[in-house]
Amino acid sequence: MMPVESYAQFHVNENDRVAREAHAILMKGEVNELFVWFEPKRLIVATDKPSDNAQLAFGERVPTHLTVEQLINWFSQRTARVPYLVD
Repeated sequence: MMPVESYAQFHVNENDRVAREAHAILMKGEVNELFVWFEPKRLIVATDKPSDNAQLAFGERVPTHLTVEQLINWFSQRTARVPYLVD
């Protein structure tokens, strides 16, 4: 089991990673809507369910008008309640 600080740092790092990934996908202009999915210890952005193990984190779409920094904050606020940090 990870120490509490490790969970907090993992959460910060995971939100940074997935926000940057979402921003890159949205800036390509190939999709108009992304949703946040999760698997144990992993957040995923995709238009459709990416795997059988994935669960929808929340029904809200990833906003298309935010900067990377704003998306990192947006993800951090919403994913804090998502139970993806399980052992």
